[in-house]
Amino acid sequence: MTTPHLPLYFLFNALRRQGWTLGLDDYLAAVQILKTGIIVGNSQDNELEQLCSWLWAKSPEQKDIIYQLCQRIKNNSQVDLSSPQTE
Repeated sequence: MTTPHLPLYFLFNALRRQGWTLGLDDYLAAVQILKTGIIVGNSQDNELEQLCSWLWAKSPEQKDIIYQLCQRIKNNSQVDLSSPQTE
């Protein structure tokens, strides 16, 4: 796995640990879109957040979870992959 995919990998696994029903096809779809180089959002800074929200979030609450996890990843904070978060 190449370095650019690591944030996506961490986000994907964190969401699965929280009980999201994401499968390998969901992950690979995001990888394929990222490989195209097309910017999904309005800047590269939040591209991962925009992409994953668009692909995986089914509610405003889920978009907020993705946002929070992306902020932790951007700030190089520890993303807890071991237990679900209840926020």
